Amino acid sequence: MWRQRFSLIVLTSLVPVSYGFAGDLFDEPYIARFALALSRSTNYASAAGMQATVAYPGASSVNPAADDFRRPNGLGEPQTSGTITSIQAFAQSDAWFVATVGTISVRRPQAGTFTFAYARTDTLDKSTQQDLDNLLRSNEFFGGYSKKVSDRLSLGVQGRITDATLHDEAVLPSNGFPTRVEADILAGDVNFGVLAQLNGQWTVGLTAGVGKGSTENVVKNLTFVPLTSPPFGIPPGTTLSEFDDINWTYLVRSGIGFIPSRQIGTFADIEYMQFDSDTAGGTEVGRLFLGTELVPLDDLLIRIGTALDTNEQWTWSTGMSFEPLPRTSIALSYQYNAFPEIKPEFGRFQVVSISIAALF
Repeated sequence: MWRQRFSLIVLTSLVPVSYGFAGDLFDEPYIARFALALSRSTNYASAAGMQATVAYPGASSVNPAADDFRRPNGLGEPQTSGTITSIQAFAQSDAWFVATVGTISVRRPQAGTFTFAYARTDTLDKSTQQDLDNLLRSNEFFGGYSKKVSDRLSLGVQGRITDATLHDEAVLPSNGFPTRVEADILAGDVNFGVLAQLNGQWTVGLTAGVGKGSTENVVKNLTFVPLTSPPFGIPPGTTLSEFDDINWTYLVRSGIGFIPSRQIGTFADIEYMQFDSDTAGGTEVGRLFLGTELVPLDDLLIRIGTALDTNEQWTWSTGMSFEPLPRTSIALSYQYNAFPEIKPEFGRFQVVSISIAALF
């Protein structure tokens, strides 16, 4: 998703990461933390392996301006490429989320690059550390456009629509009985990007976006709830309440890259995300991403990355890409503690991704 996945969009900024403004993120409502967690995901295994990609001059960047950046301005033949990505996320609680992403990119001389993608996310195991079940199922539709407007500058935009179902089970602190919130989510966002090459070695990038989502929520009890003395009470599966919610997300993300040679590139991103909900209130987080790409052989790339957020949570990653056939590439990545925002429910996530791309 993805450039960054999921319609609850990431918010990033140019300011340094500060530990003071976010507070203890684990105290925030689950729906807000879940939105922040899923914003970390990406459509490409190569981006997952390196993490910092806003200033990365390639199509796997989270920056929508990057798709058209590498071709000579106004030159080149028409090209069409396709990518299939499989993402497997495993939690300590035995929860298992899977996502499949299909991307098509069409490049036309002087006209720019058009990119379209579809992502499907499902839950194969819903287990939490509290022996409850939390489910995610979503369909995401992407459309983007990138244009290299000069030898060193590219602009881009990406839109996304998400239709999702989210189940959150929890024990009510007031009476100790488990309940489930069933949320149907329809959301859309738009993200703008700029990517520039300062000289032969330095690149800079900036993305900014906004998203809006509407949620229809139904709250049900999971067990028999006695009202006075047995046998009087509320049977399992009874609808206790229904309510609607509106949420907003805002995005600014910046990055810088240093590429002294074809054999190495280092990148750094700073990100700030704010999630505002009519019912859950406002939640924010800052993140710092660092990544390195090494090219020991012409057809082999190795990536390492890390991220640190304002809740003092680290994420680690590595990956590689190679070309088994002409005009075909395979990227692999591994992430540890990939979604720390939802660690209280699921524990640490480990994520394995594979992308297969072909140029037609």
